[in-house]
Amino acid sequence: MASNSAIRQIATSYEGSVFAAADAERAVHIFTLDQPAEVTGFETIFEFGGQRLAISPGGTFCVTGAYNRDGVALYETNGGSLIWHRKDLRGVQRLQFSRHEDAVLASLEGGPLLLLDSRTGATLRDLPGVMDIEESPFGRAKLVCNSARYVFRDENRRSLLPSCIHRDICDCGGCASGSPPLGVAWPTRTTIRVGMLLDY
Repeated sequence: MASNSAIRQIATSYEGSVFAAADAERAVHIFTLDQPAEVTGFETIFEFGGQRLAISPGGTFCVTGAYNRDGVALYETNGGSLIWHRKDLRGVQRLQFSRHEDAVLASLEGGPLLLLDSRTGATLRDLPGVMDIEESPFGRAKLVCNSARYVFRDENRRSLLPSCIHRDICDCGGCASGSPPLGVAWPTRTTIRVGMLLDY
């Protein structure tokens, strides 16, 4: 699909060489690192803003979203066939594929964060008050953003890190206890604030 429109967002697959680029005309263009030319391109519901384009870990599917209307839609990257379309969702801000289960994480303006079945688009769970989730590619661990605080969840330990490194700005309660500060190195050195444990 030839296009002279400016690229608005790029999404890469964690595994493999496939990546997607969305332009200002709502088209998505699929490329691979193995060849310089575009593999395929197709029309979508993509609207610029937030993070409304994501590609599955293996590069087989991509999901796009819109803020005002059209909701969330999932497509095959090989040809652009529409798999499902959730027109009922509004205020889509961020989309990503879960590394831990067969789901799309959809963050909506004002909440909740939804876990959508990546095969059907059906809502698996909703997480009120959760704005964002970052999942580790190195194990079943995640950072959950809740009311501007980041919560570290390790599903192998089933426990919450007890202390906070932002002693001057965080009201999580760990700071007042005088426990030593903590840091996390994943995937690069990252400092986190710990508040409450959220599960999904």
